[in-house]
Amino acid sequence: MYPANTENKSHQVTATQARLKMAACTVIALLATCINAQAQDLAETIAKAAGIPQTNAFLPDRYSVAKTQALPIDGVWMISAIRKKIRIEQGRAFALDPWLHLFVLKVQPDMVVMQNFRRTGNGTYMADDLPLLGPATMSLQADGNMQVNIQGKFGPVNYTLLRLEPQYPDAFNAEIAAATGQSVAPPAYAAPVQAPYPAPQPVQQPVQQPAPYQPAEPLPGMPVDQPYDDTSPGYTPEECAPINVDPQTGEMICA
Repeated sequence: MYPANTENKSHQVTATQARLKMAACTVIALLATCINAQAQDLAETIAKAAGIPQTNAFLPDRYSVAKTQALPIDGVWMISAIRKKIRIEQGRAFALDPWLHLFVLKVQPDMVVMQNFRRTGNGTYMADDLPLLGPATMSLQADGNMQVNIQGKFGPVNYTLLRLEPQYPDAFNAEIAAATGQSVAPPAYAAPVQAPYPAPQPVQQPVQQPAPYQPAEPLPGMPVDQPYDDTSPGYTPEECAPINVDPQTGEMICA
């Protein structure tokens, strides 16, 4: 009796786990049609909770893929659909952030996700997408971002690569100008360019007028200045014709 009950319960638990995994796979398949970061995060959570096994993606690392010619689009980009960063560098692109591809394949940093980059015209490029198994066509936009179209094994996929850190800013700006006739502003997160400080202007100081002369206070015991006395001895009126000096008074004797 007891062994039979134990076996039945074990069978029921196994069947329940199987049904949960089937339900999880159904939800994940529905979420797979929504290519955005929120849907992927939810699908990853469900996959982990349901115990769906995950494994590393079958992708080469950047050290095993030979470098080729440097391009104006080399640098750090963000995949808009999943908000994960990659670096394009000399003919291949490798992951900087980890993510889960198709909810079971783990893309790790340094894994190559695109290779065989080649420039096909002003601002247009092609490459081979490894996770989606198809050719990718890319075109630069006036805002500095890049539109990507991939004809993948599971159907076409479109997303935007958001420009973060161009490896060769001058070449990148020249490429945008050649493709669109417009220059590119720095990324939004970049520090703003500061204008040079203006040259100091000369300060115009008002001319200080000297204060009017004020006679100083006489020192103790000193006489106070008196107005000139026209009648003091020795004064000679204009109408006087001097003829002699009075020896007693010292005054001039006029004619």
